[in-house]
Amino acid sequence: MEPYYQAISRLPGFVHQSLCSVPSHLADQVQEIRLRTGRPVVFTTKEGILPAVEWTTAHSIPPLTHPQVKQCFYELCDRSVHTHQQQLAQGFFTIPGGHRVGVAGSFCWAQDEIKGIQSITSLNIRVARVIQIPLPNALKSQLQQPFRGMLLIGPPGSGKTTLLRSLVSHLCARGKRVCVVDEREEIWPCSEEGFQYLPPLHCDVLSGVQKNRGIQNALRSMGPDIIVCDEIAGHSEWQQIKAACSGGIEFLCTIHGTSVQDAEQRLECGKGELSHYFGLCVLLPREMARGRIQEVVCL
Repeated sequence: MEPYYQAISRLPGFVHQSLCSVPSHLADQVQEIRLRTGRPVVFTTKEGILPAVEWTTAHSIPPLTHPQVKQCFYELCDRSVHTHQQQLAQGFFTIPGGHRVGVAGSFCWAQDEIKGIQSITSLNIRVARVIQIPLPNALKSQLQQPFRGMLLIGPPGSGKTTLLRSLVSHLCARGKRVCVVDEREEIWPCSEEGFQYLPPLHCDVLSGVQKNRGIQNALRSMGPDIIVCDEIAGHSEWQQIKAACSGGIEFLCTIHGTSVQDAEQRLECGKGELSHYFGLCVLLPREMARGRIQEVVCL
C-alpha cells in the first residue's frame, strides 16, 4: 500500500473519504497532511504547500471544526490516548507504518513536565516512506576508511532519516553489527506482526524506547559495533552517547541544525569535544532532496 493511504487510514469518514480520492501518482508526492481548526486540509509536497482539494476528486473539503480535529486526534490514537502518553509529552505520537503525528494545542503542565493535552487545535501527519538511496560519492570515499562516528546535521524535512537508513545498510553490508535505537518508531517501523520493511542483515532494532534506555540495553545485550540514534534532543542524550563511546562503541546519529556550530550549541559542547566522538559531520541542505548532501566536514 502506498504509505499516504496507510497514513490516512485511521482518519474518520468525513475527511478520509475525500483524502482517499487522491490519485496514486499524486499521493506519492505528499510529505505531510495538516489538519487545523477552522482551516482547510493542506498538503506539504516538495513543490510547496497546496490545498488538499486540488489533488482530490472531491468538489470541496470544508474547513475542519474544532470537534472534528479532536475526533481526528482520537481516531489516529485508535481511541487509546494513554498508550501514547510518553510520546505526546514530546508533542507527537507514531501510528502504524512509522507515520509521525505532530500535535499542537493546549498542554497541561506539572513540575516542569507536560502531563497531558487539554485541547487539540492542529495535527500534522508526516507520511513515512522507507526508501533506500545510493550513497553520494562524497560519503562513499570517506566510508572506505575505518568508521569513527558520524553525525548527520540538517533541518526538518532535509532527508536525514532517509540517508541514515542507507548508511546503516552500507555498514551492515560491510559486516558491522548495528543496533538502531528507534525511539519514534520511524526508521524501521515494527508492529505486533513484525517489521513493515525488513532491516538489513546484522541490524537489530529497539523500537519505541527512549534513547538513554535504548543505548544502555543495546550495550548490555546486543553486542553492537555501531549504535544508531535519530534526532539527538540535547545534553542528557549526548552524555549517554559519550559514556557508551568510552566502551569502544561508535555512533551514527542525526541532529537538527544547519551547521556544525548548531550541533555544538544543541549538545552544549565545543568542536574539540565533538571531534573526540565523531569523525565526520554531514550537512544536508534545507530543501528536501533525498540523499543530496551539502558538505562533508572532517572533524
